[in-house]
Amino acid sequence: MSDEVAIGFSKVDDQHYCMHKHGKPEMVQEWLSRTSQSYRDAGYDKEANDLAMVVGKFDIEDLNKVIQITGYIINFVRRLDIDPFQNCPSID
Repeated sequence: MSDEVAIGFSKVDDQHYCMHKHGKPEMVQEWLSRTSQSYRDAGYDKEANDLAMVVGKFDIEDLNKVIQITGYIINFVRRLDIDPFQNCPSID
């Protein structure tokens, strides 16, 4: 298991997510807030709503796959069995 880490990503469509940031939860939360506000300021509310993050202590092998394999993030998030677009819970 990793130390607590966050992964920031966006929903491209119902079948695809795009990972943008990973690292310390505070850093990823800052990125999420800043990017979301930038989208909203530019009138892109849908894109702002499609940003999310998950926080937790995850299996190192899974984290490596999220970082190395394009598109793996959606499989990873689905296995967590949460809706990250409703909230950003901490997963232990």
